[in-house]
Amino acid sequence: MAEVQQNQAANAQNQVESSEIKTDNPLYLHSSDHSSLVLVSEVLTESNYISWSRAMMIALEVRDKLCFVNGEIETPAIDHVTYKQWRKVNSTLISSMMNAMSRDIGRDFMFSDNARDLWNEIKERFGGSNGPRVFELRRSIYTPKQGGDTVHIFFNKIKRLWDELVVLKPETTVVNNEEMMM
Repeated sequence: MAEVQQNQAANAQNQVESSEIKTDNPLYLHSSDHSSLVLVSEVLTESNYISWSRAMMIALEVRDKLCFVNGEIETPAIDHVTYKQWRKVNSTLISSMMNAMSRDIGRDFMFSDNARDLWNEIKERFGGSNGPRVFELRRSIYTPKQGGDTVHIFFNKIKRLWDELVVLKPETTVVNNEEMMM
């Protein structure tokens, strides 16, 4: 009987703590942060990891949740006062990341139970060997085809390719305008 009362008191303490979390605390969940929330407009496919991960990191940072996937926040002990709230936020993030994946990819990560582990698994699977993508980007940059695009649209496409190449190959230096137009 005493044990049941202790558990109820601990649960009540957790609830009080959860309701008093300040908005700048990563454990805070805003009413708009729900499990069906779509954080990024583009779903993860086999060919867009770089842009997807960048958009996802920005979305997580805006919500003060990037610390859940980059390791700044560790999983608290089960009996810690913040564990229940941490679990809610963690589950919300997992759900939001799953909502930002194509169906086929989402199935592969269905049983992830930690947002950090999920993030690292995605990175390991899609952010690994980029040799073929680097080759494809370089080919597209150095043999551009404007087609029916305006100069503005064409330049933005080339710039986007170049930005992705710089992310994949940080040692790539910025070329001068003459070299870029060749």
